[in-house]
Parts: sequence; structure tokens; C-alpha cells
Amino acid sequence: MQAGVNLSIASALSNSIQSINTLGDPLECSDCIRSISILQQLQGCVVPGTHHPRAGLIGWQTLAAITGRSSFRTLTTNPTVPLDGGSSCLNSRSDMGILKYTSQLSEVWHMARIYAASHVGPDTPPPWSPQSDYSAVTQRHLEVDCSVPLRYRFAANKFGDQTPESLQKHRHYWGPWLFLQFIYAAIPCLLNHPFLLSMRLRNFRHTMPQFFIHQSFDLITRHAGWITYFIDLLDKKSFQPSDPSLAHCVVIVATIHLQHSFVEEPSLREKAQAGFDKCLKFLRLMGSTWPRVSVMVRAFPFLFLTV
Repeated sequence: MQAGVNLSIASALSNSIQSINTLGDPLECSDCIRSISILQQLQGCVVPGTHHPRAGLIGWQTLAAITGRSSFRTLTTNPTVPLDGGSSCLNSRSDMGILKYTSQLSEVWHMARIYAASHVGPDTPPPWSPQSDYSAVTQRHLEVDCSVPLRYRFAANKFGDQTPESLQKHRHYWGPWLFLQFIYAAIPCLLNHPFLLSMRLRNFRHTMPQFFIHQSFDLITRHAGWITYFIDLLDKKSFQPSDPSLAHCVVIVATIHLQHSFVEEPSLREKAQAGFDKCLKFLRLMGSTWPRVSVMVRAFPFLFLTV
């Protein structure tokens, strides 16, 4: 509750800043406003029915008036992580740092949270319709995917080859990088969550395309698998992330595994149970730092989605 009040106060203050008043350093001011905006995208209340990525968010007009671009200069001008084959690219003046892309992806996450919270009425378009909120989130997700440079992607960073000491030393980079990996994978998992889709497809049981059903299952299988893969890597490297947003991603994957653990197919049921156990282990460890995460763990199996 206190965190929500503080976020509301910060949002109100950022909205009160006049476009001609930067309160000092313009870059520092823009960093502050954008950080508040990201927090609201990740943790703030959602308003069902508003699917524009910036709908209801704070400080964007003020931010644009101050600088016209994002700064996050600490990771932009002074990259310190040696990335194989890409370190020279990080010094490009056109590069705006990894936090630019965490900001963009948090917008899509906000849209996905609205999607999950939206009421499904009889006139709601089916997910495969170009006019649906499902399609809007998917399109924005792909747009951000296209904008992320190769230097920040999995293949270029070789997270699994890093030593635990190197990961700890460069937490300021690996934290945002892990955020990118988890949130990117969690968005299609949330959009295609069996529980949410069952609600949205109940009016189209006799008209739904089989291709969509198969594609939806493939998407959650692939992306849930990536999150499980990173959970295994983090455990192997003894690297404990401090970002509670990752817990939200893992909860979504855990509920997918939980539902699949009741299917009749033995191999899928066993795989789902193993995945669910890994998710719970990760959440219990993170719950030792974040009380809210421990609440999520205690709520299983009654908790289904926390976004």
C-alpha cells in the first residue's frame, strides 16, 4: 500500500513539471521521469480498455519537451561489460543504452497487463482479429523486438559463459538484460495463457481456427521454456536477481505449468510438474527478499495470475 501511495505521489509530481522547467540538468530530469514512468508501467494500476502503450502513463509529454529522447547516460556513454563481437558497437553515439529497450518493453508489458485485466464481452473481437487487443499487444511486441540491437540479444551476450564473479561485478548491466529476457518471454505467455484464452474463445468454440490454437500452444511452450532455461542458468551461476518484476513473469509460467500438470498425457504432465517445481523454488528464494513474492508462493494453488 505504501509503495502504491509513493508511486502516485511521484507520478503527480512528475506531471506537475512544466515543459520549460527541467529542475536543473535536463538529462537527469528525463532519467528521473522515465524511471517513474517505468515503475508505473510495471507496478501501477491498469485501466482496462486503454491499449495504447502510453495510455494513462505519466510524464511522457514533459519528458519529450525536455530532451526529445531518452538518456540513461550511465549505460549509454560508459558501457563496461565486455560483450563478444559487440563491445565496439556499444560505444556508438547513436546507441542509447540497454535501458532504452527495457523502457520500450515495459510499455508492452503494461499493454499485456491491461489485456489480462480486461472484461471479455459478447462483442469482444476474437484474438486473431486485427482489431483485437491481443493483436495490438502482439504487434507492439514485435515492433520492440525488431528495434533491439543484436548486441543485447541472447546469442551476443553468452550469459551462460560468464563466471559468477563477473555477473556480480556487472549487475548494473545483467539486471536490465535479464529483465529484457524475462519480460520479452512472459508477454506471449500471458497473451496465450490457457485460462485467459479460454475466456476469450468461449464465444467462438465452433469458429476458432485450428492454426491459432496450435500457434498459441507453440508460443507458450517456447517462451515458457526460455524462462525455465534462465531459471536453471541463474541457479547454476548462483546469481540472485533483485528485480521483483521477474517474479511476476515466473508466476505466469508457473500457472501455465500448473494447468498442464493435470493433462492426461504422462510426458507433458511430468514435464509440467518439473517446470512448476522450478518456478516455485525460484519464487521462494526471491520471496526471502520481497515479501510480496512470498505472498504469491503461499497463495498457490489458489493464485492464478498476478500481473
